[in-house]
Amino acid sequence: MSLPEFSGKYTSAFRLLIVVVILTAILYFGRALFIPMSFGLLIAVICYPFCKWLESKGLRRALAVSFSMGLVVILFGSLMALLIYEINLLAQSQSEITGKLQDHFPDIGAWLQRKLGVSQEAQDGFMLRMMGGLENNIGSSVNVFLSATASTLLSLILIPIFSFLFLLHRRVFVRFLEVVAGEKHRNNLRVILNESVHTYYQFARGTFFVYCIVGCLNSVGLLALESITQYYSE
Repeated sequence: MSLPEFSGKYTSAFRLLIVVVILTAILYFGRALFIPMSFGLLIAVICYPFCKWLESKGLRRALAVSFSMGLVVILFGSLMALLIYEINLLAQSQSEITGKLQDHFPDIGAWLQRKLGVSQEAQDGFMLRMMGGLENNIGSSVNVFLSATASTLLSLILIPIFSFLFLLHRRVFVRFLEVVAGEKHRNNLRVILNESVHTYYQFARGTFFVYCIVGCLNSVGLLALESITQYYSE
C-alpha cells in the first residue's frame, strides 16, 4: 500500500471518528430534548393513520391533529390518575403493612438466632445502623425523587407538543428526510416511510389490545381471589 492511499484511509477514519464523537456529544448533552422528541415522533407515527382518516372525512389537518393529541393527553392523564390512585392506596395501607412486619420481626429474629447464630444484640445493632442510614440518605433520596418527578412532568408536557408539531408539519419533515437521503433514494424513502408507519401502527394497536386483555384478566383474577379470601375468612 502506497503512502497516499494509507494517508487517505487514515484521514477518512479520523473524520469518521470526529463525526461519531460530535454526534455522541450532541446526543448526550441534548438528551433532555432528544428523548421527548423521539417519543413524540413515535406517538406521531402511531396517530398518523388516525389523523389521515379524520382528514379524509373532511376535517382540517389542525383539527384532526388536535383531536388525536387530545385523545393521547386523556390516555396519559388516565394512566397518571390511576398511578396516583394506586400510590394513595399503598400509602393508606402503609400502617397495616408496617404492623404486620413488626408482628413478624420476633419470629424472624428467633429464626436468625436459631439457624444462623445471630445474637439479639447483633440484630438490634443492625437495625439501628439501617435506620441511621435511612435518616442520613432521606435528604438525597428526596432530592433525587423531586428531580426525577420534575423531569418526568417536563417530558409529559413536551411529548404531546412534539407529536403535534410532527403531525401538523409532516410534509416538511418528509422533505427534510428526502434532502438527507438524496434524489437517488427519494422514491424508496417514501415506500419505506409508508410501510414503516403502517407496520408500527398495527404493532402498537395489537400491543395495546393485548395489554388491555391482560389487565382485564388480571383484575378479574384478583377480584375473584379477594372474594374467595373474604368468603373463607368469614
